[in-house]
Amino acid sequence: DFLLPLDYDRVRESFQRARVEQHTEYRETLRLRTGDARFRWVDIHARLMRAADHSFIGMSGTLSDVTERKLNEENTIRLGVQERSIEVQRQLLANLSHDIRTPLSIISTNAYLLQHRLVNAEKRQAYLKAISQQIELLTVTIERISIVAKLSIGAIPFHFVATQINDLIRQLIARRDNIAQVNSVSFRLQLD
Repeated sequence: DFLLPLDYDRVRESFQRARVEQHTEYRETLRLRTGDARFRWVDIHARLMRAADHSFIGMSGTLSDVTERKLNEENTIRLGVQERSIEVQRQLLANLSHDIRTPLSIISTNAYLLQHRLVNAEKRQAYLKAISQQIELLTVTIERISIVAKLSIGAIPFHFVATQINDLIRQLIARRDNIAQVNSVSFRLQLD
């Protein structure tokens, strides 16, 4: 009952393997329950003793309390995960800022040009269509932000879905095609 239940099978198997394969040394790290029902990390370094017929008769070695080291390792890993999470959040905010500012800039510029009649009649519909597309893009972006927020707090489950990247690229280019035409830009797409 001294061994942490989560470690029991692993330690039993490693010890059995050392006995059966006639290893001369045994090393293992495990958690032992203390008198106050807490656990301490322990490194075992032992020499397996054998009789003349090579049967196992016992072991002799040391137990070293490595709890502080293990806690430091866990904290280091936890800090690394937190730092990575903060970096991902920074990148997300930078990308979201761009993803929101770009359509807003296009809407603002096109609205200004239309409002001040700086666009001839033949380009007027293209500018209005570009505004409409950018509003749709902003709506989708905001909806995705909402979904990511809900996923991050576990409000909705996440399921992986296989996606054809070529189809995704075609959709992306199709969304930007009208804006590209207004600005006399063309895309050349080559997918395998």
